Amino acid sequence: MAISCLMVHWLNHIKKAGFFKQGESLLEFGPQDITASKKTVESVAYENVKYDASWIIQNIFDGDIPKFNTQKYFYKIFGFNNYKSLDAFDRRADYRYDLNYLFDPASEYKYDLNYVRAPSEKFFSITNFGTSEHCFNIAASFHTAHNFLQPGGIFLYVLPAFGHINHGFYNIHPNVYTNLAIYNDYEILDFRYIDNFGVRCLCVEQDDYKPFDFENLPIKYNDTIDDGIKKKVADLFVKNALSEDTKKFSQVGIFDYCFVALRKKNEKPFKIPSQY
Repeated sequence: MAISCLMVHWLNHIKKAGFFKQGESLLEFGPQDITASKKTVESVAYENVKYDASWIIQNIFDGDIPKFNTQKYFYKIFGFNNYKSLDAFDRRADYRYDLNYLFDPASEYKYDLNYVRAPSEKFFSITNFGTSEHCFNIAASFHTAHNFLQPGGIFLYVLPAFGHINHGFYNIHPNVYTNLAIYNDYEILDFRYIDNFGVRCLCVEQDDYKPFDFENLPIKYNDTIDDGIKKKVADLFVKNALSEDTKKFSQVGIFDYCFVALRKKNEKPFKIPSQY
């Protein structure tokens, strides 16, 4: 996965809502490439960091092209001064760790016959922008995120929900987040079902400076916890398949994602959700 223009606008939306704290720490599950345009990132940077915006943009982009190892500068736009990343394979990651395996910050982990120490600290925010679906033991990734997050901290999830066939192992249903919240006393701060995600991104890039309107998406959070969600998603998929925007960007395909922000309210051990 990568950080698209819609994700830039969503992070800005979360910041405006007052959920981020200046100078806090962030752990990214898998260092994410920046695919949003320079104009999109600039518009948000000048809104948030003002005097440092030019310096930050210079560290993110080489001309109009995003640099390879620039994530820590990108997250400074939203107030995160301590950025770390974790990945099993990406050489940019600060910590080498396979999220198929459960990890506790107080322990150590043996990987590829080398004794590798993952972070012992906990973080104010954890981003999971298209990582969990690539973990065959997907539950361990949610459990590990819980272990790494501070009480009062925020999980930020952007994961596939419907239609992204053969991208990773799983689509993650909306009720995953609802049940994670119920079982672990998380607070749902923000929940957006983004239909036709890839096409929407390309449409938004044509109007770089205009914030995305998250309030007028066709599927709301209450729809995702209603039994009628199956028909609504299927009907919307058909509607999107016939839309002019989808025909214009036919190479992208039709798939939906959930954008979810959850707050961890306490330090209780992780509880695995069940369906009965």
